[in-house]
Amino acid sequence: MDLKLTSKNDSYKTDLSKIRDRIRQNGTLETIEWITIKSPRTDKKVALALNIAFEPNNNKTAPDGSLYVFGFSAVNLLGEIHHPYFFSIADRDVGVANSGQRLPKINGSYTSLGYPHTLPIITEANLIDSIENLAKYRGEVNQLVNVKMGLARLIIALSEAIRFCEVKEGVNSVLAAKDNTYTPNSTLIHNWGGHKICNS
Repeated sequence: MDLKLTSKNDSYKTDLSKIRDRIRQNGTLETIEWITIKSPRTDKKVALALNIAFEPNNNKTAPDGSLYVFGFSAVNLLGEIHHPYFFSIADRDVGVANSGQRLPKINGSYTSLGYPHTLPIITEANLIDSIENLAKYRGEVNQLVNVKMGLARLIIALSEAIRFCEVKEGVNSVLAAKDNTYTPNSTLIHNWGGHKICNS
């Protein structure tokens, strides 16, 4: 599935809606869905490995790792996944346990990405930088800081925008050039209860 980082033809919102439909269809089964993130402003593409398991009923236990990103990969010209990297959280998933490489000391949490409290400011330019930095990463230690920043921003643009309408609108506002920057509400995001996704 694709997530286009552009407001043209409402592409960003439309793609998020399709991803949410896929999540509802999947139910609580732990399933890794590769979401290819692209922008008309760069020819690079990166895919995030999203666990689309989700339980909307507050009275039931949310699946482990619900709507979490487990890793990322460059995407070649044929649209194929190559050079995948996974977080330590992925070790529990039989589908990826023996594939790809592990990112050192990164479990997918914002704390492990360098954001224990506040979250990164988002602009259209740094979203594009994030795609390009992740697409070219091949394990270089001196690139880990850029990789972590890029992951945090793209996870917000994907996972948090699936969960929260406020985040979806915030990211879309910078893509539509209505706002120069978007600062995610860290309190809102850190307090997701595991049973909510945006319904618009």
